[in-house]
Amino acid sequence: MTPELPIFSPARRSWLRRSIYAAAAVATLVTLFYAEENWRGRRAWEHYKRERVAAGDVFDGSILEQPKVPDDQNFYKTPLLQSVGYRDLTTGTSGYKGLWLWGDARAIGSFAEGKRTVISTYHDSLRSRSEYSAPVTPLDAPADVVRLFNQSPDIEELRRASLRPFSQCNLMKSPFTDPIPNYVAIRGFVQGFTLLAKAELDSGDPESAFNDTRVILRFADALRGSPTLVSAMIRVSILGLYTQAFWDGWADQRWTDKQYEAFQTNFLSLNCFADYERALRGEGVGIRVLSEDLPIGVLLNMLQRSPSSLMDRVANLLIRAAPSGWYYQNLRVYYRNMEGSYTGLNIPGKRYDPEAGNEAQKRLEALRDDRSLFSMLSRVGIPNYVKARTACARTHAYANEAAIVSALERFRHAEGHYPTALSELSPKFMIAIPADVIGDQPLHYRVIDKGFQLYSVGIDGKDDGGVPPKDLSSSDPCDWVWMSPVGSE
Repeated sequence: MTPELPIFSPARRSWLRRSIYAAAAVATLVTLFYAEENWRGRRAWEHYKRERVAAGDVFDGSILEQPKVPDDQNFYKTPLLQSVGYRDLTTGTSGYKGLWLWGDARAIGSFAEGKRTVISTYHDSLRSRSEYSAPVTPLDAPADVVRLFNQSPDIEELRRASLRPFSQCNLMKSPFTDPIPNYVAIRGFVQGFTLLAKAELDSGDPESAFNDTRVILRFADALRGSPTLVSAMIRVSILGLYTQAFWDGWADQRWTDKQYEAFQTNFLSLNCFADYERALRGEGVGIRVLSEDLPIGVLLNMLQRSPSSLMDRVANLLIRAAPSGWYYQNLRVYYRNMEGSYTGLNIPGKRYDPEAGNEAQKRLEALRDDRSLFSMLSRVGIPNYVKARTACARTHAYANEAAIVSALERFRHAEGHYPTALSELSPKFMIAIPADVIGDQPLHYRVIDKGFQLYSVGIDGKDDGGVPPKDLSSSDPCDWVWMSPVGSE
């Protein structure tokens, strides 16, 4: 039997010494590794920031700031919107008793397809609701819809508020601490006023319809300059409904010259590309703020992958043990990848280069397959900016067409016919004719029968001869056509 060595025998003391030296060496190497990686990551991030700041980019929170406006001059500070206009101030919109009245998207038309808003469909849906009360004297569908809306005190509140000079909601700087606009409520309000405007048009009251389209525009204005892509896309959707309300009145020849002139001014004032750019730059600043301000545990959870494979589980372990410098490396790669989101945009000129957009699409697709260590933040933090940019380009193209249509109608009312070329509109009816947002070429226009054809070549940059989209979600080659109404109402 081998005798047990004493605790402090020379052999055990020698083994213990070697173990301590080895542990100290490992600890020193780990410390040096973390120190070097932290230094390298921070240095790479600061160097990148200096380069981009010199090129005009913004990295501090100034892009998240908004000008201060007095509450009594701000549309979005009306009591109704302060009570239901933010998600953190309400448990939802179910507590708002007037919501049943605020819109049925199935009845709203599609100007891109030449489809009118159908008030009879909307009226049928209202009559099926338990909240509906029948009029004392029978009314047709448009008149009954107008009656129901005018009974709501909220309608008059929003109408009065729309006359205020400013419209600005509290745009969030952090989704974890700041109020988030209640997009469900906003969508309901805007759909409601779109339907109300059509009902007023059908009732022979274009003046009231025009005034109520102003409320739609004020909701869009409230989200202008948003530093988040979600708010910017909601604004794009609202502008689409504003265009629908205008198209409904145009299709039935209800607007006056004065109203056309006002619509023309409003449409020409838009710059959807500037909204898009600010939103994405705000997203970038928001990611940086979150990366620096959030507890490390929250950040780690955001970056971790779903453990669907051994490699994913290994990656999660690496994330947990990662030096802080790697987070800065992820920030640098994130911002570098986001540079592609602006490719092909001419913000001041309100133009978009489709070829550059195709390259951006390829980069975005490649990013989804990039499993490198420093691309983790990019994979979870970069939105589908190609889809967002397409929506902005399409909305802006239709806004330009709506402005030109306003000038065309004013020309027709004065001359008795449409011009043979858009150049005839200038300078009396339109100082400068907007070019196509795609490729900066003239919009396609020609007189046909008693009407006209007007279109943009669409996101692919190719002239398809005025072929409209099957629907706005279609990816088939098409042009963005100002459609004449299809069929009867």
